Amino acid sequence: MTDDTHVQSDEVNDFELLDDRPGWPKTIGIISIVFASLALTCGVLGTGAAVASGSLIGSAMGGQLDGAPPPPFSPPVDAIFVASVVFGLGLNVLLLIAGIGCVKRNYSSRKLFLVYALAGIIVGGFGAYASLHGQVEQQKALDAWAADHGDTNDATRQMAEQIELQKASSGPTAYIGAGVSLVISGAWPLFCVIWFGAVKGSESAWTGVKDDE
Repeated sequence: MTDDTHVQSDEVNDFELLDDRPGWPKTIGIISIVFASLALTCGVLGTGAAVASGSLIGSAMGGQLDGAPPPPFSPPVDAIFVASVVFGLGLNVLLLIAGIGCVKRNYSSRKLFLVYALAGIIVGGFGAYASLHGQVEQQKALDAWAADHGDTNDATRQMAEQIELQKASSGPTAYIGAGVSLVISGAWPLFCVIWFGAVKGSESAWTGVKDDE
């Protein structure tokens, strides 16, 4: 009887120890998994849409321009565009792995979060630059199209006028968009730098067990 009571007491103490563990790793881990999953999904779909939409719209309008080639409706797929996509996807894969480890309370995930956070600030800045670069290059391509084909017929002249009107607002809009993108992409990495670098740096903060216990 005494042995059974002792075993039950140990089980209760173990259960209480598990209950005493801080709940934040699971919360932060789930949020990270959700953010990473959404970013990966939107990144893949958004990249595909950006590449395909210009061709689809151009093909649909081709018959309306009386033989003139359609204007470039999508940013150029150059090295900067490809690098921003690859860096962004890789960064969010890292966040996904770190989030899964955080849910499991793996203290080693802290290093992954710090790597993600520092890389995320850099990649976020590069992504904002890539977005701005893409819009500037697209506008240059539109201007070149208007110069080469704007006087071909009435349809192209109307399109050239629309391009000129768009140009007036595209500059400020591009910078505002890049700034908003930088703020949004840098928010979670900045939080992770503070949280995992300063607030929850010790292993006991993850487990709830003090170093001297």
